[in-house]
This record gives sequence, C-alpha cells and structure tokens, in this order.
Amino acid sequence: MSAIAYEMRFLHAVLDELKVYLLSDNLFWNTGGVVNHPDETPYPQLTLGNLALFRQRVEAKQKCTPLEASVSVEANKVFQEIESLHQQWRTAWEKKAAQEFVSRFRQWRIYVDEVKDDPEKNAVFYSSEVRVRVLLELLKTQLGTEPPAELELLPQLDLRLRAMFEPGNFLWEDDLTPGFDQETYWYLYGRPREEEQ
Repeated sequence: MSAIAYEMRFLHAVLDELKVYLLSDNLFWNTGGVVNHPDETPYPQLTLGNLALFRQRVEAKQKCTPLEASVSVEANKVFQEIESLHQQWRTAWEKKAAQEFVSRFRQWRIYVDEVKDDPEKNAVFYSSEVRVRVLLELLKTQLGTEPPAELELLPQLDLRLRAMFEPGNFLWEDDLTPGFDQETYWYLYGRPREEEQ
C-alpha cells in the first residue's frame, strides 16, 4: 500500500462529487465513494477545508518520502483536476470557502473559550480539536476578494491561545511535518497547559 493511499482514496471520491458540491447549498457533504479500511481514521465529510487538508497531507508525505513515480503522477493529476474545477467554478468555490471559514471559526472560538475556562477538562482534547485551526489556515487562501469578518478576528483568537500555550513536539504523524512548518502552524507544535497559571 502506498504511503498516500488513505489520502488518495478520499481525493478521488471528492473529485467525483466536487462540482455538485460546489453548486449545492450544503456546507458538509457525504462522499459515498470512499471506504475506510478497519484500522484507519474515519474519513471526514467533503468540505473545501478537508479537501485542502488532504492535499496538504499528500504534499507533506511526498516531501518526506519519495513516492513511486506512478503514485506521484496520479497525485499530481488529481491536483490538476481539482485546480481546474477551482478555476471553472471560482465564485462558487470562494462562497463555499467563506461559508466554511465562518463555521470553523465559530467552532474554534468555542473550543478556545472552553480551554480558557477549564483547561484541566478541555486541554486534553487539543490534539484532535486543533485540526479546526489548521482548516482555517488552509481556507484563508481560498476566500477571494471579499473575505468574511471572522478573518480579521482570527489573530485575536490566536493571541488568546498563545497566552495558555506550551510549545512542544509536533502533534501529528512525523511524515506530515514537511507540510506544516512551525512558523505558520505553530499551534501544531505544543498544546495548551492543563492547569491555570
């Protein structure tokens, strides 16, 4: 099995449904064509943030471990097809990205508030919850010329997190490190303190 088989199954399934998704009113979309293996993390629903995250995962693994030529060609072909749909349906894409950004921002703000209010109870969930902050970062580049107001509020939320943040090791799998540099994705390199100071 290739190092990116998990990610590629998701990207292929998404590609089959991406145009319909972009033109729909739904923010979250079930992809019927993607099947998990029993020992894998369940796939998320299709959103532009999840799509960007899976692409970033593939690119990180390509940097970490050279892939077989055929696998690398397959990945690049899928990326080109996704980008083609992005260009063809740019307005719908930017609208959907903004809608998701607002939704993810609210989700992340609630979690940061919970950690601040009760770090002992809520900091333990950080390694899974921080995925939402990563999605926000990936969505920032897809918002177009009229981003939602929440984009300007994100740095304030980051300052609140930094005030209770303890730097440390990268939280995700080692082979993803090349795709998530420490300067941009600082919140993946550590976690909030579990007690108030």
